[in-house]
Parts: sequence; C-alpha cells; structure tokens
Amino acid sequence: MFHTFPEKRIKVLFLAGWYPNRDHPISGIFIKRHAEAVSRYCDVAVLYIHHLSFGKSAKIDYTIEDGIRTIRVYPESFHINNRLLRYLFNSIFNNFLINSYKGLKVVQKEFGRPDVVHVNVCLPMGILALILDLFKGIPFIVTEHSSYLLNKIKNPFEYIDLKLILKKSKYVCPVSQSLKMAMETVLRENKFKVIPNVVNTDLFSPHPSKKNREKKKILHVSLMCDEEKDISGILFAIHKILKSRDDFELYILGDGIDRMKLENLSIHLGIKDTVVFFKGLVNTEELLNFLHDSDFFVLNSNYETFCVACAEALAAGIPIIATRCGGPEDFINENVGILIEKGNKEELISAINYMLDNSGKYDPSVLHEYAKERFGYEVVGKEFFNLYKSLSTK
Repeated sequence: MFHTFPEKRIKVLFLAGWYPNRDHPISGIFIKRHAEAVSRYCDVAVLYIHHLSFGKSAKIDYTIEDGIRTIRVYPESFHINNRLLRYLFNSIFNNFLINSYKGLKVVQKEFGRPDVVHVNVCLPMGILALILDLFKGIPFIVTEHSSYLLNKIKNPFEYIDLKLILKKSKYVCPVSQSLKMAMETVLRENKFKVIPNVVNTDLFSPHPSKKNREKKKILHVSLMCDEEKDISGILFAIHKILKSRDDFELYILGDGIDRMKLENLSIHLGIKDTVVFFKGLVNTEELLNFLHDSDFFVLNSNYETFCVACAEALAAGIPIIATRCGGPEDFINENVGILIEKGNKEELISAINYMLDNSGKYDPSVLHEYAKERFGYEVVGKEFFNLYKSLSTK
C-alpha cells in the first residue's frame, strides 16, 4: 500500500485511540501534545478513527495542524427503526478495519510510508499496528494512557489482544510507574520505558505578579466524574474548614456527568457562589488566567494514570495537593506539594489548611523549572526520538 518517499527525518505515524474531534474538542489532547513533541525531531502524521456518532455524516478530514498531517475518519451512521437492520448497517459501515483502510489510503497519499508506527492507547489501534507490522514490516511502539488498565482486565478477548499487541511492540511506554506495574501483569518483558505526558512549558509559566489579597484561591480542574475525581470529598472538606476559617475560595473548572450533582451538593452545604464557584469548561487562555490567579491546586482523585492538570499547574508555578492515586506519585514530592492518601478526609483538610498558610513559601520559578525538566516538549520528544532511532539497530 505504501510508497517510500525519500526523507532525512524519521517518519512516524501516530495511531491515536483518542484525539480531539468534532464531537469532543479536548478528547485525547495529551496524545496531540505527544505528537507535537515528537514533531520537533521527526515528521509526524496522525490517524484517528472516530467512534460511532449518530446523526452525522461520514467524512474523512485531512488537515495540517502545527505541521502535523492529521487524518480523522468519521464513519457513517444510520437511524433505522428496525433494531436488527440498524445494528447490521452500523456494524458494516462502522467496521474498524474498513475505516482504518480508508484512513491509511489518505496516509499513503499525503505522508507516504512511515518508518515507525506509534500506537497511543492499545485498543483498538494496536490491532492496526499489528497488521502493518505483519504485512508491511513497519515496527511499532506503544504509549498507554488508559486508566482501565489499572484494574484487572475482565474481558478475556481484550486480555488476549492486549497481550499480543504488547508482545509484538518494540517498546511499551506507559505514562506513569503505576500504569507500568499494571501492564506488567499482562506482559513481563524488559521493554517498558515510562515516558510522561507533555506540558507546553513555554505557555504554562509563572505570572510575574503574585497575589496580596485577603482570600487565597484554590483551583481544581477535571471532567467531573465524581467516582474518579472525588470532588464531593473536596466540597465536604471545604465545608468543614469553613467552621474555623473563611480566608479562601475554591474555583472548579470543567464539565462532566456529575456537575449538576456536585453543584446541588454545594448548594446543600451552603457554599455555592459564596466560597465555591463552578466555572465550567474554559479555553486555554482562561485556564492560564485561573492558574496565574490561584495560590494552589487540589486533586482528590481515586485513580489517575498521570494527571496533566497537575503538571500544568506546576509549570504555571503553583504548588499541588494530590492523592496517591497512581500518576501523581511520580512527580509530586515535598518540594512541590503534598501527597495524601485517597479517601482520607482528615489528611485532605490538614493539607488544605497547611497550603492556605504556606503556599507562598513555594518558589514559582523553581516549580516551573521542575516541570520543564520532566514534561517539556523537547525532553519528551527527544526520549521518543531516541527510541525510534534504536529500532533501526534491532
């Protein structure tokens, strides 16, 4: 299928399980940032196959975004009253392999033959990588982000597929140590290398002015799934702290399935729009403004594979309170914040009280440099580049 185009730089095809799309503009944004980091050293194309999207026509979008050739395949979907016919038509027209073939034809035309395939999220895109490896001899590596791997995989077919993908990949790059440990239960081979998510440390940087005001500002950012993020635990902690002090405000950014429930809880606790403010989804510029105007960031999650929001907060120069929930343990320490046990209400309350009194002791420039050395585009992009180069010697 592919024709070889003469290129000096390594050509990398990202197969993205999640990616910003017409239905969810921030879905998989961390994969996009990985691609941007790699593009500093390599030529990059991205292929993304969208999930079923009823009521919208089939389409293949080809764009060039920040120099990255990006192909999004939107399958056809059908509204048919008969359930059997609806299932049959949508199964055919949304077939993963059919739509992958359509996308690969655009890759062939616009990008040529890749030297390396880089899978982001094993299933289902790892299946396509296996096919390209088997029939075209194109090696692949895997970066995994998905939190479902932190729990035992119950579907035997998923387990078999995942094990085969990991077995055939040249490298496996989970974004945190906890995710690496979870994946080692599927495959125990010396091919794991933890490479974190990326933060644009040029954009996320400290603001020169710092706050001298009566009330400290606490920030939380998430997609508001309470089962994962335990935002209700933060609200209960705020309610209890208010009994002894009122020198703070909490700003919650984001939207999701539990937003209404959480807003109703804050009304019930008597803290909505007086101490706690829900601001919904914000763009990058607005997020930066909130970060620059905040004294510290709080994360109370039950599980995280990484937590980009925490890394961005550090890059912006504000300290972190985070739970030991998987990802944050890799980079949160006493020099940049406080780690607490998940589900421990008293530790959360104690940490918030400490930060209200001591957040100003953290040097924003030190926090920024710490983040830059770990999550910067150049650092992460170079790590992947070195892996790609090593494949030619294997």
